[in-house]
Amino acid sequence: MIIALAVLIGYGSTLKSGFMYDDRFFVSENLSVHSLANAPAFFTSPKATTASIPWNNIWRPLRNVSYALDHALWGLKPIGFHLTNLALHLVNCLLMVAIAGRLLPGGPAPLIAGLIFALHPVQVEAVAWISGRDDLLLALFLLSAWLFRMRYLLSGKKAWLAVALACYVLALLSKETATVFPLALPVLDVIFSPDKKHPAGKPRWKEYLIWAAVAGAYFTIRLALLGGLAHRGFWGGSFIANVLTMLWALAQYLRLLVLPLWLRVDYVIPPVVWLGDWRWMAGLAAALTATALAWRYRAARWPLFSWAWFIIFLLPVSNLIPIAAIMAERFLYLPMAGVCLLAGWILAGLSAKPRRILATVLCLAMLGLTLRRGLEWQEPGRFWKTETARSPNSAIAHNNLGQHHYRQGDMGSAEKCFLRALGIHPGLSSARASLGDVYYHTGRYGMAIDQYREYLRLEPQARNRIQAEHRIQRISDRLGQASENR
Repeated sequence: MIIALAVLIGYGSTLKSGFMYDDRFFVSENLSVHSLANAPAFFTSPKATTASIPWNNIWRPLRNVSYALDHALWGLKPIGFHLTNLALHLVNCLLMVAIAGRLLPGGPAPLIAGLIFALHPVQVEAVAWISGRDDLLLALFLLSAWLFRMRYLLSGKKAWLAVALACYVLALLSKETATVFPLALPVLDVIFSPDKKHPAGKPRWKEYLIWAAVAGAYFTIRLALLGGLAHRGFWGGSFIANVLTMLWALAQYLRLLVLPLWLRVDYVIPPVVWLGDWRWMAGLAAALTATALAWRYRAARWPLFSWAWFIIFLLPVSNLIPIAAIMAERFLYLPMAGVCLLAGWILAGLSAKPRRILATVLCLAMLGLTLRRGLEWQEPGRFWKTETARSPNSAIAHNNLGQHHYRQGDMGSAEKCFLRALGIHPGLSSARASLGDVYYHTGRYGMAIDQYREYLRLEPQARNRIQAEHRIQRISDRLGQASENR
């Protein structure tokens, strides 16, 4: 009841949000998720992922199935999609309480761990953003797999292992991050000694091979369907620069855990391209400090477990295989599980009065920040103005703020935003097309043609290429007629 109330209070404001950011591509304009009849194609064709733009190397069929179910129930009413996200987050929080109840000492520790998982502000992106559904589904099935595996270890009944493996398959079909779960299993078994509360600590190599085989089969199928895994080249142009850049990103993730302020959807991090850059040194120092502390208190098990879980589940988004973003808050949704269990264990070790005071202050502070962030997600204009203020060098933020002004009919403000976006990223094709629309609707036809042609040059495979070419032709015909009339 307390967890449900915390989730409702913390995230209730998101129910008033519309389709935001990439929701346009994944949901509102994606006709494939507008019918459950297309569900089989989600498992066989990555082309069903998006609508109006090409999006390479994404195959998350269960996310699309969930969108199709929402659409069958609600049509294109955003509240239905947000309700699903809210329900998934609530279930994940309850799973956290159940897992904590098996692993942590009795008393308030499981509830504290669940509340921190529910209310930490970095969780808002995954919950408030409909496109964050994959992280919610990933956590749902992976935490379930973990819980059922614990039942298997304590009972020895293979039926529980079968259920855990089935949940793991569903996690893989939700998001590829689940592939690293087999790496976490030996860590769990080694760190937690056998007793009444914890699973057996001895290695279980045959079982590990089964989990690894499932992950390997998924990896093979995914590679066959996508034809590749990387979204882009290495950040900074080389593997070394990529690693140095991600060390700084790791420091930012650690900062977000303890100081979740200045949240944003687009973290603009210039790649670290030379060894004299202090950022990678700061990131390495942070990583070494966290590792040293975890090892120093290894006898307590929880610091070492938390750090290992955190690192393992950041591996898929660490850009060892380059992805489209250097970092994002939603990438912390599942890694937060280990952090929450550690926090629950620490607070449980305090005497009753200090524990109540500290837990209350911590939860209220997180609730306030989560409420604030949820309200920011509620209205597109406020959201993108906040984003441009916090990430002034984000072409994405300026472009989306321009889209908002354009839809409001404020062509002057829209033009300024699109020009700002293109000043940061001249190759941002969507800003080119949108700037062309502004010029078209304000009668600057020659300038509009230039932007549309540049858009088509940047996006030769654009799905709306025919529409853009038709508009260019209509403008050319209009300009030609005006010339003849002179």
